[in-house]
Amino acid sequence: MTVVLPMWNGERFLGEALESIGRQRWRAFEIVAVDDGSTDASAEIAGAYPGVNLVRQPRAGVAAARNRGVDAAHGELIAFLDQDDRYTPDKLERQVGAFRADPALELCFAHQRLFLDGLSAPPSWVRPGWLDGPLPGLLPGTLVVRRRAFDAVGPFAEGEPIASDSDWLMRARSRGVRELLLPDVLLERRIHATNQSANVAAGHLELLRAARRAAKRGTPSAGGASA
Repeated sequence: MTVVLPMWNGERFLGEALESIGRQRWRAFEIVAVDDGSTDASAEIAGAYPGVNLVRQPRAGVAAARNRGVDAAHGELIAFLDQDDRYTPDKLERQVGAFRADPALELCFAHQRLFLDGLSAPPSWVRPGWLDGPLPGLLPGTLVVRRRAFDAVGPFAEGEPIASDSDWLMRARSRGVRELLLPDVLLERRIHATNQSANVAAGHLELLRAARRAAKRGTPSAGGASA
């Protein structure tokens, strides 16, 4: 099992993300942290955390950082965590259990819970009801994927920095992958002033392009709240 953690100027939240990995009840994992050209102390924070394999690259975007992390991974299963989010302590344990129970399973998602950090009210891009309870988490923070399935689908689209995860899932579904959405809340997703999802117009354009490509393949579109 490998956890891939992309970072860019994330020193404010990075320690919590790393601690949430460190508190996992499932212990057989490595952490590959990819610093995407940070100008703050992100690389130093990650590099000082026990067991982290720190990879550095010039600024290329989160999709490129995730791809670089997968390239450096040794695990048969690949998980992802964004620098501003947190795993619940049972996250990896529950999902490894799902793969052990179903050897044909290729992708496993879970539910997420959103919380506000430093905001008195949710930003406009957060839809009504999103903060009221668990949501399906069709996004990298809940995803665990078999390495062979990731390689078959291909890397995240580096030209789609906001919707690269949705584009990847659409491509995966076009291959008929076996996937599972667990009912458990396994990710705590932080809503703050600088979430990438706040760039709604750019995100919609990327999703539209991804949906058009999916339509040409005859692929169901990826739903849920995108990272």
